[in-house]
Amino acid sequence: IDACTGSSMLLARFSLRAVCVRHLASTVTFSGLTDKDIQAFSDILGHESVLTPPDDLDTYNVDWLRHYRGNTSAVLRPKTTEQVSKVLNYCDRRNLAVVPQGGNTGLVGGSVPLDDEIVLSTSLMNRVIDFDDSSGILTCQAGCILQNLHV
Repeated sequence: IDACTGSSMLLARFSLRAVCVRHLASTVTFSGLTDKDIQAFSDILGHESVLTPPDDLDTYNVDWLRHYRGNTSAVLRPKTTEQVSKVLNYCDRRNLAVVPQGGNTGLVGGSVPLDDEIVLSTSLMNRVIDFDDSSGILTCQAGCILQNLHV
C-alpha cells in the first residue's frame, strides 16, 4: 500500500498529512537551524517577531485538540507578505523546513511541526484590508481569524 494515496486503513490510524510528511521527511534532508539563521530572521522581521525561548514555543508545538505535538525551535511571526517572501526565500536558499501556521485550530494537526521545522505563524498578519458594503466581500490578511472579524 502506498502510504500517500490515503488508504482508509491508514487514515483510520494516522492523519494522512502525518503519513505523507513522514514519508517525505525520510527521503529529504533539510538543514538544521543555526544562530546565524536566527539572526537573519531577526534582521528581516525584527527581534520581537522571532520566538525561540521554549516557553514561548509551547502553543505553536501543539494542535488545538492536543493530539499532535511538535518540536520547533523557532517561530517566525511576519507582519507583511513582503516579510513572508523574504523569510521563505532565505529558507529555500538554506534548505530549511517550514510549516505555516494560521490560527492553529485545524483538526488534523496540519500546522504542527512534526520534527524541527520552523513555524511561520501568520498571527500578526491580522489586518482587514477592505470591506465592500454592497457585496459583503471582506479582504483581509492571512492571519485573520474568522471568529475575531467584526466588520
